[in-house]
Amino acid sequence: MKNLLKSILFLTAISIFTLTSCANGSSGGGNDNSEEINLARSITISDISFDSFNYTLEANTTAPDGTSIAAAANNHATTAVASKGKISWNMAESFHNGILGGNDYEVYFSYEGASISNTTVSYWPEIKYEINCPELVYLYNGSGQTYQYPEIIINNYNQSDIKIEKSLRTTGALLDLEQFKEFVDNKDNIIETDENGKVIESTAKSAYLNFNIYPVKINELEDAGRLWETGQITYLVKQEVEVKYVQAEYSAGSYEAKTYTANPNENSTEALEAGGKIAYQWQMSDTGNSWQDVSGATSRFYKIQEADTGKYLRVIMTQTMQAASGEKTLTPLTSKSSDKILNGIKAANLYYDLVTVTGGEFLPSWVKGTLTTIFDSTIDLDGNFKTSINPKYASNKSFKDLQVSQNVDITITRANFQSFDTSVYVPVTSKLKDDELPSLSTDTKKITDGYVSFNTINADLEFSNDNKKTWTEMPIEEFAANAGDLLYFRKKAFGTPNTEGYIKESSPLSITVKSENLGKLVAGSGAISSLNMMDLKLVKSTKGGATILTPVITHKQPYYFDYKIDYEIDGLELSMWQTKGAYKNSDDCFVLEKDNSFAKDNYQINCVVKVYTKSDEDGTECVLILSRQISLKIE
Repeated sequence: MKNLLKSILFLTAISIFTLTSCANGSSGGGNDNSEEINLARSITISDISFDSFNYTLEANTTAPDGTSIAAAANNHATTAVASKGKISWNMAESFHNGILGGNDYEVYFSYEGASISNTTVSYWPEIKYEINCPELVYLYNGSGQTYQYPEIIINNYNQSDIKIEKSLRTTGALLDLEQFKEFVDNKDNIIETDENGKVIESTAKSAYLNFNIYPVKINELEDAGRLWETGQITYLVKQEVEVKYVQAEYSAGSYEAKTYTANPNENSTEALEAGGKIAYQWQMSDTGNSWQDVSGATSRFYKIQEADTGKYLRVIMTQTMQAASGEKTLTPLTSKSSDKILNGIKAANLYYDLVTVTGGEFLPSWVKGTLTTIFDSTIDLDGNFKTSINPKYASNKSFKDLQVSQNVDITITRANFQSFDTSVYVPVTSKLKDDELPSLSTDTKKITDGYVSFNTINADLEFSNDNKKTWTEMPIEEFAANAGDLLYFRKKAFGTPNTEGYIKESSPLSITVKSENLGKLVAGSGAISSLNMMDLKLVKSTKGGATILTPVITHKQPYYFDYKIDYEIDGLELSMWQTKGAYKNSDDCFVLEKDNSFAKDNYQINCVVKVYTKSDEDGTECVLILSRQISLKIE
């Protein structure tokens, strides 16, 4: 900078004027993108395919080999490394058990926190289901009229998105529901057993329930074959046995009236299954004390409804034995009351609606989102829910001093709901304190006019001087600014967004540019102009009988140049006249004492001002000489 200034001033001194536009190494701080953002913008992700069965997301990419790229979905992210134009992510964490199939989900790609692009993938995983009966079922002769198809509960799709087909048959023949009931009540179909109770295969007449499970939109899917589930239940008919005990047992969203020869809870060795021609009546109670019949609930199974939540259930069983003398109706048996019927959550789409500052505490009240119940209804997570940390993680994770973003395991509980374990991703951000803000230099003599410069550079900070529109590294060089400008700073992000260990950039803080921070050093044509405008005058005055000549320099630029003022009397240096009563005082003024020994009446006093460039490196150089002469009469 200073060598350049010397060159310009030297050219001016010899009356040659060349105007050159020079850069000072500053971009003005705030318009250049970082290396990560530039690379992110140059990366493309294309030909994306997603395998819902093994959670593999594959794509082509222009990213250089070894580049780590994040793919995030459903508040979870994973990274993969590009190789030979290909990249593959395992998205198992993003598509966990709580994510329902048959839907489209957004996937976001990023590099070092800078967004690349996003896409939509369709999620069609293997269908997971529960059925409320085993593969081999014994039905009692006479119970055909109470038979109902077993309930099939879909766990990872909305029930309405799945088609379930059921068909009954015997060997070589299809049966409708009424024909199957007749099969069960026909004594000719009762199986025979040996002395050990084992079925004699040659006498067994089996019936079967075959079922197919597949998406409603299966004809629109490319990989339909993998989404087709099949199963079979085998039915055998047993001789009726008198029931001594009935119990309401829960499984997969339904209660079943299980009948025994004794109390299975007390006489497990004697409590064999029993049955025959049985009538059922389910009853409901708000408190477990007063009971009312449930209209139409007269089968062996009762499928609970959402309206049953918080209530109690029991069943009354009436058996009719088919004796040789005719049918005999036995005394009705009543089951014990069920536990309170609880709703359940089968899926949760949650997020943490607060960016926690490092060192902060996990606060359950900030967990937001929606829950899908076992009845496929949706509930907004609100203040009626209480969330807590799953105790099994308390030993190896601290949720009162969060230092990085992480998945926090929680248990969601609510009155009349089964507890539900899941996790929520908690983002953590760093915090910038006031005492960590950089300061602007006030050494304006070394800073170009209209520019500012920082005293120190903090590599952990990002900088913006365009009202937070763009963020860059802290500028090492001086940069243009005006008094009153706001300069913003924030701590940089660390890691990959939406992954454990990520630290989000801090909230910004600002400082204000003051006039005392603005540089005074005039460079280039400005310095030349300041020299051309300089002038010198001498002002005569008297004090205590002494005559004083004071030099006055107009348009003086003390920040950029040094000034040396000397005097001559009749062409001789002032030092030769000191013994006669003339000298230069500390203010560079010419002083002629009252009691002087000058012999003549008139003398020519010449004031000479020499202007030098300032330099800390290679000395000074005179670039301008100004002189003024005055005739001084000796009184």
